[in-house]
Amino acid sequence: MDQAARETISFLIASHLEISATLRRDIYDPATVQAFSDKVGTPERLKMLALLTYADIKAVNPDALTPWKAENVWQLYVAASNCLNRTADQRVHTDEDQDESIARLQALVPQSAKKLEVFLEGLPKRYLRTFRTDEILQHLELAGRLSEDPVQLHLIHGRHWYELSVITNDRPFLFAKIAGALAAWGMNIVKADAFSNAAGVVVDTFYFTDRFRTLELNLPEWERFQRSLSDVLTGEADLDRMIRDRMRSEAKNNAKVKIQTAIEFDDQSSASSTLVQVIAQDRPGLLHRICSRFAHHGCNIEIALIDTEGQMAIDVFYLTSNSSRLSPELHTELRTLSGGVMRKNRETEGHPQGNEAAPDEIGKDPREVGSDSAGRSGDAQRLSTTPDADNESIEELVETDQALEAARVEGLEDAADHPERPAHTHEEYGRPDDLPPARFSDRKKAS
Repeated sequence: MDQAARETISFLIASHLEISATLRRDIYDPATVQAFSDKVGTPERLKMLALLTYADIKAVNPDALTPWKAENVWQLYVAASNCLNRTADQRVHTDEDQDESIARLQALVPQSAKKLEVFLEGLPKRYLRTFRTDEILQHLELAGRLSEDPVQLHLIHGRHWYELSVITNDRPFLFAKIAGALAAWGMNIVKADAFSNAAGVVVDTFYFTDRFRTLELNLPEWERFQRSLSDVLTGEADLDRMIRDRMRSEAKNNAKVKIQTAIEFDDQSSASSTLVQVIAQDRPGLLHRICSRFAHHGCNIEIALIDTEGQMAIDVFYLTSNSSRLSPELHTELRTLSGGVMRKNRETEGHPQGNEAAPDEIGKDPREVGSDSAGRSGDAQRLSTTPDADNESIEELVETDQALEAARVEGLEDAADHPERPAHTHEEYGRPDDLPPARFSDRKKAS
């Protein structure tokens, strides 16, 4: 069992009576909720503690969990969850905060106390609750090497997934570029966190599974994988081509459970950001596409909380535009703008014709890419050479992935029409650079 799991279990054992104790106080008093939330620390631990409390009370006696007590447990959980979400983007100010975790970190590295203060300044307080002491010190060390290499990566294989930490300076489309590179390698992102400090240093952490066991079965691929990610972030690798080749190599995958896309905007939970929650069908490249759309509209991702439950993606973003909340007009743009690409896809029943109608929103020219990434948003960048592609909404972006599946199958159909061209599937290719050049249908020319 790894260190993180041991710490979580120790916390649950030590705090298994915390909810019951808090129920003896006024759970509708904001001070009570705040104190309880401070003890819990993170939404993930809150969920586990609530479930443990429910099971613990039920195990004592079937009648111990009365409807009244069950309702109070639920009310406390909801109040604490809202409190943690509201404070997720509260920033660390080392000259004002008397946080115990900051004092402990300073005691561990007294010789680097000043560097630690600079690194922590402006990071969300959630960062201190999310990562262990040794992980924060490791991030500090990696940040100190940015002058030598502008992209610092740390990859480990955990019990259930891989954990990738990216330390670099903030830039436009950063978060989406990382997500896109992982998708191009066939990785499935199950969770992610994104943080940045006042100096513009980003700490992005992605938790992913290796669908094709590329890293597990080929240890030399670890170095190549990290070098590929670094090249994508520095602009030395063609992310567009990598994603196109990966999408075309994927076999059609019909989801067993259909998830209706839902987007919620919340301007009340944060004093400085707009919370945007996207619930959608989990598909390869989904996070990359959504974050690219945010960045294209000038949105900066302050914090990203990415989670996956089965085939449902639950992504929460703290967004700002020009250092403030999103305007109502921007809400409307992100939610309801008509999508020219989707209209064409519906008209052709999900069979795109040639490069022009391919709904992957990736332009030919790497300099015109909005599909790169999302971090600090700079000038608006075009996402596609397809007419009206810039008018696509988030809902339509998610639905477009269904049409992408048809585009992947088109390569096999095209090979059947032209026997001299071999048909390739993803079983033959486990790495982006091993994929054959993309071939487009001749149907448009024929028409």
